[in-house]
Amino acid sequence: MQKVLSPGLWQEIKRLSKRSRVRMAAVAYVYNDAVVKFKKDDVLVVDASNLAIASGQTSASVLEKAVGRHAKVFSVKDLHSKVMLFDNVAVIGSANISDSSMNRKIEVGLITNDPTVVSNIRALLVNFARKGKLVDDKFIARIKKIKVIRRGGGGRGKRSREIEHDPGDTTWIVSTNPVELTPVEEKEANRGEKDAEKKKIRATSRLEWFQDTTNDMFRRNAIAGDQVVQVHFDNNWRSGRAYRQAPLLHRKNAKLATYFYLEESRNYKKEALPWNKFKALCKRIGINANIKAGRTYKIRPLLSAKLNSEWG
Repeated sequence: MQKVLSPGLWQEIKRLSKRSRVRMAAVAYVYNDAVVKFKKDDVLVVDASNLAIASGQTSASVLEKAVGRHAKVFSVKDLHSKVMLFDNVAVIGSANISDSSMNRKIEVGLITNDPTVVSNIRALLVNFARKGKLVDDKFIARIKKIKVIRRGGGGRGKRSREIEHDPGDTTWIVSTNPVELTPVEEKEANRGEKDAEKKKIRATSRLEWFQDTTNDMFRRNAIAGDQVVQVHFDNNWRSGRAYRQAPLLHRKNAKLATYFYLEESRNYKKEALPWNKFKALCKRIGINANIKAGRTYKIRPLLSAKLNSEWG
């Protein structure tokens, strides 16, 4: 599904918000929660800087209500993004969450459930949140004391340091094989699984994890929001199946191993490719002419999108 709306945009956003299990957004200014109410485990990234609060572009009381409903709210100064994610549907457009946007201004938005776009948007939001300042009770108490004079426009000020957003642009091909965990390792894996479960976007998706004890670039560098194609082999590295790329939800570092947790689609096993077919696909689209079992590969965004579109 992919459509562009101008008239009817806010009605569609309201419908998506109401039926969604998880809401995530990076929207510069939030002044109204009539249409989108951020609740427990939802994520909102907003510009809640002193200037944004003082100019009346972001409302301290609206953020206070979201925090009170146990949403996770973060502030990024000079944020200008207008991106929302409702489960597996992304809205990318021009609209802030404000009275003027809903009632007076002419806004436009692209609405899509394309899996690559949704995964990349989610990665972007996770990274914004990771780099932002947590809006907690102390933060709310401070910004509520700021005198508000509504002017419109953010005025001039020192530009904040630009946020890098590598996750979502990075796709890994990782080989795994069966392992027998010790009781200690099993406890570590189970702890990580509980944390990862809270980060799932879709209620119907499957949480899958694997252990990595190597010292390769994937274990050193992979972060939440990256995409992972897991190729699972037998113990002899002869026979394997490749699973379609899935977002890396969580990583748990332990002393001797790292545990990686993926959000797989409900039908991920049915969509899996035999090792030989996966190698042929990689060769055809230009990933690697001689991809090998047991190796880790990092592939470019355009090739990742092509891999996803030509899978099966």
